[in-house]
Order: sequence, then C-alpha cells, then structure tokens
Amino acid sequence: SAVEVAPGVLVWMVTNPDGALEVMYVEAVHEGSGAVGAWLDGLPSDQRIVVPNVSSERLAGMLARRGFKPRKGLRPLAMLGLTWVDVWVRSKA
Repeated sequence: SAVEVAPGVLVWMVTNPDGALEVMYVEAVHEGSGAVGAWLDGLPSDQRIVVPNVSSERLAGMLARRGFKPRKGLRPLAMLGLTWVDVWVRSKA
C-alpha cells in the first residue's frame, strides 16, 4: 500500500529484478502543492525509473518535463494477465 515518502506525497514503489524503481502509484495529499514535482526531482539519477499506467495528464506533463519518455511495456493486469500498457521511463544518467 502507499506510504508517505515525502511531505504530502503518497507512493507505492517497488524495485524490479533489474534494479529499476517502478512507481506503481503516486498521489499528492494536496493537489497543486508542488510536492509530487519536488519528489520526482529528488529521485536518484543513477537508477532507471518506470511509471506504468499514467492516466493523469498533469502527471504525464510532470514526467515529460523531467526527461521521462513514453514507451510500451508488458505488465500483469488482474483479469487480463500480461498486457501491453503505456509506461513512462527515465533512464540512468
């Protein structure tokens, strides 16, 4: 489940077997506060970061401004099994 990883930012994140951080869920406690953007800015640049299933245009814009690129990736979905979904990826610096 999501935990508060920074003031005002709830996140559920896992480390993949390849070492990438996968952000499964991110939410601002107070939308528009800048907390999520500040948290994204603080993510380690020496790790690949993957954010699947982005449905928020606001979050997609934040990711694009920080160098994340949209791609397709296979992810397990509850009733569908492995399915191609949109993912945003920032490679290691």
